[in-house]
Amino acid sequence: MASGYATKGSDMDLALLSPLSKIPPESSESPIPRILEKALLDWSCGARLLTRTRVPIIKLCEKPTEKLRTDLLQERLKWENGFDVDEPDEDVVEEDLETAEKAEVSEDTEKPTVAIIEKVKTAEEIYTETLAEKVKTAEEIYAETLASFRQKKNLSLGDYYGSAKRLLRQLGGRDVGAAYGTNPTEDEVRILADVCEAFVNGLENQ
Repeated sequence: MASGYATKGSDMDLALLSPLSKIPPESSESPIPRILEKALLDWSCGARLLTRTRVPIIKLCEKPTEKLRTDLLQERLKWENGFDVDEPDEDVVEEDLETAEKAEVSEDTEKPTVAIIEKVKTAEEIYTETLAEKVKTAEEIYAETLASFRQKKNLSLGDYYGSAKRLLRQLGGRDVGAAYGTNPTEDEVRILADVCEAFVNGLENQ
């Protein structure tokens, strides 16, 4: 591990005992390999799960370069956000990583004493930006959900009111007033006001 990614001559097998799992850990349907991959990345290791194999394989690097770790985190984030991640064959991945590793070692030996270091995004910066994007996406989903709330044809006003109450709970709000407890939070008041506005705007016959 100290020299980088494992080669064919130094692979390690990991046996997992998971008697309570409905899906065996070696199955491509099992979430365990992805959980292991995330844990290794969180420990600052380089890890990449290969799934197009007979059993799941995690390519592991103990001390990845910042660029390699950033690339691996970006691939992981793509998968977490539901994007299809292009996964080459295992042999291709191994050859590419070994080539990149040799090139990085060569560059390290040839670096001058004084160098201009270009600022690159760290793993923490990538996670921060991704979190901000997810928050923005959540706000967009919130707005779209309210905008699409409409009274369907042949739906009674009472049933439409019931749908509005379900929407209120779904968005994290609740009824306010003496019968429902006191001191609602600012978010609860905002959500209630938004749902009320959506209720009126969505009436079939205003």
